[in-house]
Amino acid sequence: MFDGLGIIGLFASGIQIVKEATAKKIPAEYWNNKDLMYKDEMNPDISPQQVMKNLERGKYYSPTVIQIQHEKPVIKDKQRYNADVIKYGKEIADDNAKQGLYSFVLKK
Repeated sequence: MFDGLGIIGLFASGIQIVKEATAKKIPAEYWNNKDLMYKDEMNPDISPQQVMKNLERGKYYSPTVIQIQHEKPVIKDKQRYNADVIKYGKEIADDNAKQGLYSFVLKK
């Protein structure tokens, strides 16, 4: 019984690998019109499969590239921030800054 299930599992994973290898690559420009894509996703008449078809066909195409702005905290309470960096580490101190623990204003 284990051999049969193992063979079925290998067969199913092989099919999945072939599907992923032959899947059409969607260009990044097709994802740029986020507002229209969001409207279609929130519309109850449009299914998720239809949204993916629209994406593949280029309905959400926009030639402008949207730059993602990463948030970095503007440090006002430098001593407390530095003490937490030493005690807990930089990642935790940055997370605390993003949560407003040091009364920081996040740069946008």
